[in-house]
Amino acid sequence: MSDHAGTHIDSPIHFNPEGTSIDQIPLDLMIGNAVMQDFSFKKSGDTVTAQEVKERLDRIKVNPKDLKYILFRTGAAELYNTDQYLSYYLEIHVETVEWMLDQGIFIFGVDANTCDHAKDKATHMLMRKRPCYHIENLANLEKLPQDRMFTFICAPLLLKGSSASPIRALAMIHQNKSQSI
Repeated sequence: MSDHAGTHIDSPIHFNPEGTSIDQIPLDLMIGNAVMQDFSFKKSGDTVTAQEVKERLDRIKVNPKDLKYILFRTGAAELYNTDQYLSYYLEIHVETVEWMLDQGIFIFGVDANTCDHAKDKATHMLMRKRPCYHIENLANLEKLPQDRMFTFICAPLLLKGSSASPIRALAMIHQNKSQSI
């Protein structure tokens, strides 16, 4: 089994030989408040900026300091099991990830097989400077609410010394009294 197979989380050692491996992920990062932001209207290769993320959080009145995760719907999931899937992605820009890290959001996820350009892997390379994690190949993001927080659980295998791990990704959506699920 590959540690980067299916829905998986990359750890800092993936691009930083001095970084931590997946078995060293802090337990308190495995569950927490999350939001899903839908950028599936963008074209492959487009960028998600910090300003766009901030505006969407403001719109739904969520303080980024209250989050542990931001999940990005890129539109890639709809292409799964096609040749286009492997080349479809949105760049979660380095400045966007640095802004999230400054807010205390150490994990983000995408429904694509990467979160940046293959030519420079700039977002992946950020792991050399700042400890962070990202999830790739998420599914069913279209089923998550865009208008509020929910609880997200990321359960990686404790693979000693590994740069990633397949995960069981779970979302707990809390029901509003005026809303039925």
